[in-house]
Amino acid sequence: MNQMNEYETFLFQIMYELITTHGYLLVSIKHKEQEIWLMNANNEHFPVIRLSASIEEDLLGNLQELRKIHRIILDMIQREGKLLILNTNPYSETMENAYIMQTIITKDGCENALFNETFPDLVKAALQQEPTKEMVNLAKTMEEAQLKTIHKQRKNLAFWDSYVTPKLTIVICAICLIYYLIANALSIYVEDPTIGVILSGAYYKLNIVGMQEYWRLFTAGFLHIDMFHLMFNLIALWTIGQQCEYCFTKRQYLTILIGAILMGNLFVFLAEGNQIALGISGGVFGLFGAYVIALYRSGKMRIPHIRSAIYRILGMNLMISLLPGISFLAHLGGFIYGCFLGILFVKEERWIQLKRNVLLSLALLVGVICGMAIRVDVVEPLDRQLDLALIKTVQGLGWERYANRMSSAYLRFYTEEELGL
Repeated sequence: MNQMNEYETFLFQIMYELITTHGYLLVSIKHKEQEIWLMNANNEHFPVIRLSASIEEDLLGNLQELRKIHRIILDMIQREGKLLILNTNPYSETMENAYIMQTIITKDGCENALFNETFPDLVKAALQQEPTKEMVNLAKTMEEAQLKTIHKQRKNLAFWDSYVTPKLTIVICAICLIYYLIANALSIYVEDPTIGVILSGAYYKLNIVGMQEYWRLFTAGFLHIDMFHLMFNLIALWTIGQQCEYCFTKRQYLTILIGAILMGNLFVFLAEGNQIALGISGGVFGLFGAYVIALYRSGKMRIPHIRSAIYRILGMNLMISLLPGISFLAHLGGFIYGCFLGILFVKEERWIQLKRNVLLSLALLVGVICGMAIRVDVVEPLDRQLDLALIKTVQGLGWERYANRMSSAYLRFYTEEELGL
């Protein structure tokens, strides 16, 4: 066996170990059948690896093509990270830039500290494979090894695995459903659905301004009182939520959802009069805005059928937002906030300056809106009979302190005679 075959044999030993032990999968590249590419969405540092046993004197000249293939694989697994080129030819040179890193790996080990930390026993384990086995025999086992790895992964995937089931979306749907049941039970108990939803935490501008109950901007987003409204919103949340869980971390997902709910309700608070509002649709529009940005960054918006589907969804939701009883401003505020957060959260090196501008714009928007909201101190009462009944219901529930606070707050907008005090 000559020297080059020795390097190639060691390369296939490394590949065999990466596939069987570390969960990597072979990637088939059209017109590049001789190249070995591996991917692993679960590896934090090296999601994409290319194996080579050649000197590759023209590596710098092929950077654009390598970067293109690298980008396609990253988009497939919805990850970011440098391309690691593992070269088993000791006469190759190490190289690193913002996107690609080539390091040399031999039977004596690898000089890259991060690689050694990520795969501490890789070389030792690879060498335990029979060194006399021919390269072609090792290559024949690759398909078996990959199928074995896939079978093992599928077998170990539980119902709550984050790559199969959108756990966070399920939890939020469950919260909305439980909240719906509680609100309906309270409405039945007080014998008035309108009073029931207000007491359950619905958006009610009179209470927000008069009693500083700003928490209603949050709780209203998870509250529903009508079964059709609940099911429609949960279907929309499930559809877009599972996609966003794949694109964003759980913390980012919650930041988008909760922020969009608050922003949508703040839009309503500043631009509309007193009303009762509830529903998670503002948060759903926020997730949708962030997902559109993620699709654009990945380049999938250039695919005709995906682009047309997004346009249809946008058009349909625009028409729904204009229907009577639907808050267009809540949807608009949530969507704008989601787009801003989408730009900030997606990993894209070319958007560094854009991210700075968006962060500044978002900070100004939030600051201005919150400043304006705090200054609102005048509200036109929605229904005197409703407010009187609300106070009496609270008293009937034994919440005397809360009833007294409510009466005092309402005196800013009614006379004592109007409230019957």
